[in-house]
Amino acid sequence: MKEKTIQFFKHDRSYSGGVKLYNEICLMVSLKKQLNVQEENDYLKLTLFEALRDQAGIPMGEFQAILRPPVVSSVSDAPEKPEPKKTAAPRKRSTSNKPASPKKRAVPKKPATRKPVA
Repeated sequence: MKEKTIQFFKHDRSYSGGVKLYNEICLMVSLKKQLNVQEENDYLKLTLFEALRDQAGIPMGEFQAILRPPVVSSVSDAPEKPEPKKTAAPRKRSTSNKPASPKKRAVPKKPATRKPVA
């Protein structure tokens, strides 16, 4: 049963294949009914996968490793040259003994006053 479930997760992973496998090996009638009556959705698919994992006794770490896509390395004719790291130009330090000038504050404008019309 565990091997069958692992093969399903490694190769098929389709909703219909999962429902077929669940109907074959699992005993929970309420979930079987939901899977056979309701349309496929993300929640039901994730619930199905979790129920299959739990029924087969697959630990969560192993399950995540099974679901992780395989790493495909590309083969090239010539090896790629690593790009040199770009570094920022060093900042020049001031040689004067003067302290840095304080920032000037912007002076807010006074609101315009209206003159009474005579």
